[in-house]
Amino acid sequence: MSAYIATPPWQTGTGVPVARAGRYTPDISFLASAHDGYVGCMNGGCGYWFGTSAAAPSMAGITALLDQKMGEPQGNLNAAIYGIAASVPAAFHDVT
Repeated sequence: MSAYIATPPWQTGTGVPVARAGRYTPDISFLASAHDGYVGCMNGGCGYWFGTSAAAPSMAGITALLDQKMGEPQGNLNAAIYGIAASVPAAFHDVT
């Protein structure tokens, strides 16, 4: 929970705590544990990446594919993500 950034109006819904003030839970998470890495190749060599250093590029890739499909940049996806979660709950899975 952030003591400095206010809770955005779209950050509501099932699974989002209500008794709080400030920006709270992550909107989307990706696998980032050391037991399930991502294979990455760079400069002719390949290896495993772990942690948020691997998860952040995964979300960037998904966003790039979405932008390409829609034909234009989609901007901040958070509000749309919460809207989808509210209207199609099976689209996301709580991994707590």
